[in-house]
Formats: sequence, C-alpha cells, structure tokens
Amino acid sequence: MFTQSTLAECGLIADLAQVPIASPRASGPVTRLLKDLQAARDQCETLRNENMSLRTELTASKEEVGRLKDQLVQQQLDNNARVDRVLQLLASSSSCPPNLSDPSS
Repeated sequence: MFTQSTLAECGLIADLAQVPIASPRASGPVTRLLKDLQAARDQCETLRNENMSLRTELTASKEEVGRLKDQLVQQQLDNNARVDRVLQLLASSSSCPPNLSDPSS
C-alpha cells in the first residue's frame, strides 16, 4: 500500500500543496528536497510580487520623467523669449540722443 507521503517523496504528486506536513521522523533526502522546493517556490512568489511592484514604480517614474522633460522644455522656451525681449530692448536703447555736454553737437 502506498501512502500520499510516499507518492510525494517519489515525486508522483504534481501539486506540492497536496503533500501533508511531514512527521518528525520523515527527514530523508527526498523530504528535505521537497521542503527546499517549497521554500524556493515561496521565494519565487515573493520575488514575483516585488518585481511587479518595482515595475509599477518604474512606470510611474517614467511618467514623472516625461512630465518633467516637458516642463523643462517649456521653461527653456520661456527663458529664450525673455532673453529675446531683453535683447530687443537693448537694441532699441542703443540709438541714444546726442550728448548735450559734447561741444561738437
């Protein structure tokens, strides 16, 4: 007669969740490997969740970078327009009236 734990130790049960908690005396190499496998699966699931969270955070960061780039371009355009106005004011003020203290005028 084969028990469920015997089938699990032989790797004949596909779903590890079906494997009952091993008794204290069941500490053979197959049992240790099955425990290691479950620990690896748990760690894999944790890493998947963390990966998903980081991807969501990355997407939000990329959107923020795009928004900041657009804001920077707009600020540069505004600054260029201000410089153009200052240059126009300087150019228009360079044609000064003749100096009254100059005796040749």
